[in-house]
Amino acid sequence: MARRIGQANEGALLAEPTVNPYEPTQPATFDVESVSLRFDGVIERADYQRMLPRGEREWWLCLVLAVLLGICIVVFGPASVLYAISKGQPLVGLGLTAFWTLMLAGWWFLKRRISANDRATRYLTLYPDVLGTAQGEFTTGGLCFHDGVHTYWFGPQHLVRTAISADGMRVHVDASAHRYLALSARMFDAFNADPANQLKRHWRTLAETPAMAENPQGVELWNQISQPPAEAIPFRGSATTEIPLRTPAFRNRALMESGSLLFIAAILIIARDRLESWMFWGGVLLIGHCMITSNLNWWNYFSRTYHQSWYQSGWLSPQEFAICTGHAGVRMPLSEIVQKSEYPDQILLTQRSGQSYRILRQMVDTDEQWQRLWALQLGNEACSST
Repeated sequence: MARRIGQANEGALLAEPTVNPYEPTQPATFDVESVSLRFDGVIERADYQRMLPRGEREWWLCLVLAVLLGICIVVFGPASVLYAISKGQPLVGLGLTAFWTLMLAGWWFLKRRISANDRATRYLTLYPDVLGTAQGEFTTGGLCFHDGVHTYWFGPQHLVRTAISADGMRVHVDASAHRYLALSARMFDAFNADPANQLKRHWRTLAETPAMAENPQGVELWNQISQPPAEAIPFRGSATTEIPLRTPAFRNRALMESGSLLFIAAILIIARDRLESWMFWGGVLLIGHCMITSNLNWWNYFSRTYHQSWYQSGWLSPQEFAICTGHAGVRMPLSEIVQKSEYPDQILLTQRSGQSYRILRQMVDTDEQWQRLWALQLGNEACSST
């Protein structure tokens, strides 16, 4: 997304009010309707890494476990193996070597969970489009974001998850906690967290205000962004689709369950002669639990789907495509659509990134417009199926 950003706009300079050091400090207040935060720059890996979210409890737990595990590996690992060999028990030494190798693998996994550099590498492999140049503006109507090819609108309800700090603003693109725009403070002419927080409070108020699906809060900004040309073919209506659970996050969860099963089983096999009976049978029960949850997770990953419904509106022209789904929208050149699949009652458009958009027959007003949409050519990469 952010690697294709347009030209720069001038930023708005927001001056902080003068504070008398001899009087009690009061929170800065702003006329929220006049607040406008403009940004222009390049989202770099360092920006993304610096704004990585983390659960404090999970982070501290992983850190403590990594330290303890590292001490055990360094201190007790070589000593236990050498002791077993010196006592003439090479098989025991081999088993201990395998055990401490598993411990080392666990330590490496914990290190990847803790290290910001490793986490950034892992997530950017999944979401490389969040890096690049970025230009846009925050207002009471939401965020207008340009990447040189696409123009995005994120409405107030979408922006309530935005994190604001002295480093800048972290804007989540979708439901994933790790797919976000890391808008660093250096990208703003003069970043001030006070008006940013004022805007966020306003977005939250709007998000809590009931609105119709076809007219969400802040849609006026989207209407300005998406003014259609005269030859555009409009569409609007509700859509439902089945979404599989075959996602990286669910796969990683299933892998962790399977890894835990193998890890516990290895410990029981290696140390079965040294464990108390209650410890051994407790481990067996834990293995049974892990087997059940692991099988359920893999079954869900390969077989389960869930239904998702939404309201969408937009238009197509021979040059552009615009669509708004719920609380966010995008406008792009039609050249970004690389595949067009035609069915009797719907048309499926697929973007370069793999994102697909479904337009149903009942969303188009007239047969003439549907025929024009059906006949619309999208270049050499377009295909059709019946």
